[in-house]
Amino acid sequence: MNLIINGILYNTKILDQYFKQYESLLNLSGFFALLGLFGFLILGSRLTAPLAADVLRKDPRPPIIYLRPFQFDNFFRLAYGPEFRILRLFRRVGPLVAIGRPKEKLQTSGISRYYVRDDEWQDLVLCLLPRSRAIILVLGESAGIEWELEKLLGSDHVDRLLIVAIAPGGSSPDSVRERLIRFFPTLPADLSPKFRTVRDVDHSSGADGIGQVALAMIDGEKTLRFLEPVIIEENGQSNGRYPLLNWRDTMLPFLDRVLDSPLRPQGWFSKLIWTLSARDHG
Repeated sequence: MNLIINGILYNTKILDQYFKQYESLLNLSGFFALLGLFGFLILGSRLTAPLAADVLRKDPRPPIIYLRPFQFDNFFRLAYGPEFRILRLFRRVGPLVAIGRPKEKLQTSGISRYYVRDDEWQDLVLCLLPRSRAIILVLGESAGIEWELEKLLGSDHVDRLLIVAIAPGGSSPDSVRERLIRFFPTLPADLSPKFRTVRDVDHSSGADGIGQVALAMIDGEKTLRFLEPVIIEENGQSNGRYPLLNWRDTMLPFLDRVLDSPLRPQGWFSKLIWTLSARDHG
């Protein structure tokens, strides 16, 4: 019996040493397995993503048109950046559609795309604008964006336009204004983006550690109206390193404009749920 017990203890010790010796390798293998699974899921979602024309045939709601420089198209930006926070709100309003990058092999998951020749995309934009519920335009150094903005400002659809100006992380609030001046050289000085400072962090209509973001819509005679940032705070302090922006409440003036019925809840219970869910929109 003692021999059996000693044998078991010896083998257990050997196994323990073996696992300790190869623990880091096993952990690394597990990490790469999870990474591979994650990549496989992303690839699957991109392979099965429906084209914009198919989505609009099945969804009768007016679409949300997303216009942006193609260099903003990458997974991490669309999954974690300001565009993700903005676009996920509009999924409740209508189907999201965009024009795909020329010669793109796979769609970036999340937004259905049209694919057309280089000499057709402008006609497609002009065809989509009258059908849209809202138009989200991200400013950037792009001849296409400049053309789209020019057409929008001279059209009857400008009241459905949400302008997004983004400056990289670490930028000062002035950098957002400089970016806007690039596209709106006649911007009045008293209409600069609205900023708040919370715990020594400057906020425009955005910027929770992802850079400075300003959101604006057009009022009256092509007058920019900047949306007032709404910061999520608990007991006067926000959680985490950065104060969180409540993107939903910040964009309410624009959402109320483009929706057939107000997004704000009416009953007391709905208002309670609305308040409690504020952090879900940070």
